[in-house]
Amino acid sequence: FNMSRSHELKDEIMSRRQKHRRYLRAVSEAWNLQNILGGFNHCENPLGSDAWKELDLGEVFDIRVDQCAMGLRCPKSNYPVLKPTRIVTTSPCLAKALQTCRCDGKHEHAHLEGKYKGRNLSSWAEIYRPKKFCRIVAQALVQVPAVRPTQWSLV
Repeated sequence: FNMSRSHELKDEIMSRRQKHRRYLRAVSEAWNLQNILGGFNHCENPLGSDAWKELDLGEVFDIRVDQCAMGLRCPKSNYPVLKPTRIVTTSPCLAKALQTCRCDGKHEHAHLEGKYKGRNLSSWAEIYRPKKFCRIVAQALVQVPAVRPTQWSLV
């Protein structure tokens, strides 16, 4: 949408994407190293993000969560905000804990458009405000060891 506003803005966006691709390659490399060492990996980004096309993560649990199901609300209207989010993980515990975090469709959603208290509403959702999300992730992560024990062998 923003690229259609002007040629200059399109060039700026494409330049930023090129820079961010370097970071995404580093994420893929770190992910693969962590796998080799037997650890678990987790990654999150908006469901529709183009960053997912750049990542090479191998076999993962791929989960969609809707942040309204975890308590994300618009600060202006106090309505739930859908914010579909994709989480990939190599942890079966985290994958299982997040599987039920989907919108039940029984409420209206706010759209994060405009400003509130001088700040773009969309920027409010960039920070993980839902305590339920934080609690679910923390509880799942403490259930598993830092590394996969089956990956280690004594020599």
